This record gives sequence, C-alpha cells and structure tokens, in this order.
Amino acid sequence: GINQSGDDNDAFLTQSGQMSDAFITQVGDFNLATINQSVGNQPNPPGNADPRVATASISQIGDRNQSTITQSGGSNTTSARLMEATSEQDGDRNISTITQTNNLVAAASSGNTATVRQGGDRNTSTVGQNGVLLDADVTMNGDDGTVNVTQTGTGSETNITQAGTLQKATTTQSGEGNLSTILQDGSDNTATVTQTSDDNISFINQNGMGNFVTVTQGN
Repeated sequence: GINQSGDDNDAFLTQSGQMSDAFITQVGDFNLATINQSVGNQPNPPGNADPRVATASISQIGDRNQSTITQSGGSNTTSARLMEATSEQDGDRNISTITQTNNLVAAASSGNTATVRQGGDRNTSTVGQNGVLLDADVTMNGDDGTVNVTQTGTGSETNITQAGTLQKATTTQSGEGNLSTILQDGSDNTATVTQTSDDNISFINQNGMGNFVTVTQGN
C-alpha cells in the first residue's frame, strides 16, 4: 500500500511474479520512493504452501529524501524467494538504494535481508546483495555520511552504524560466513573492509576526527 501526506511526493511501485508485498509511507514534501520487485522461484515441494516471495518497505519522514528498492532474479535452480528490504528515512535529503538478487547460489530460497535507517540529513547509502542468507544492517544517525555495502555468496553479514558528520564506510564481502562491523562517531572518519574466501571477521570502532582504517582479509 501507499500512504502520502504532504506536497509533491512521488511514489512508484512495480511488481511482477507472485505473492510479493510492498509498502510506502511518505510524510513531508518532495520525497521520492521507488520499489521494483520481480522475483522468480524454485518450485515448491508438493503439498507445501507458497510463502511470501519478497517484501519491501519504504518510510520517509522529512523533505527531499530518495529511496529505491529493487528485488529481482531467481530461477528454477537459484531461487530469490524470501528477500526482505527496509528503508527508513527520518530527516532531509537522504538517499538510500537497496538492490537484492540471487543468481549465484543454487538454493530453494534466498532469504537476503537489507535494512537501512537514515536519521540525519544528506546521508547516502548503497547496498547490493547477490546470494543466499546475506544480511546488511545500516544505521546513519549523523549528517553527510556515506555507506557502500556489496555482498555476494552465502551467509555473510554487515553491520554499520554512523553518528557525527562526514563518515565514510565501505564493506565488500564474498564467499561464505563473513562478518563485518563498523562503528563510527566523530567527524570525517573512513573505514574500508574487503573480505574474500570464508569465515572472516572484522570489527572497526572509530571515534574522533580524520581516522582512516583499511582491512583486507582472504585468500
């Protein structure tokens, strides 16, 4: 469903396939919300009910926010079933982009989850996931922050929390079972994590001004 309160808000919703849910709420002026869902399934085992294929939710409170969620892909062998994406914006001029699919891992469902919360102003977040059981959780409670998350493979998780101003965080993970956590407070800190292969763990906590960290792990 779509609920709008304010002036000059735009909402675009496109769904194809079966049994997907989409929700858009806009309170304020000049907000833009876009949801595109086209998800393919591996056939259900005989006698099993067809579960919800994809769920997308956008909530925008403030002015001139932009949020886009795209969930797609899947086939008879690489199902994209059971993906969930949530974008919550409570501020002004924030931009959130979430893209999820599975065309890499043979599985009966994908189960990817992405959640982005932007509570300040002028934050930009991009999350892209391709695989199975990938989880990205982003919280941006400051201003002018930047987050980029790219995950492929199986069972990896990224958690990023930003407060303060001008924070920059990038996580790239491929393989299986990787975990990255980035916590940033203060001003103008930069954290970059790249993890390939399997079962890598990275934890970064930055508090202050102008700190720079790069972590690279894998074969």
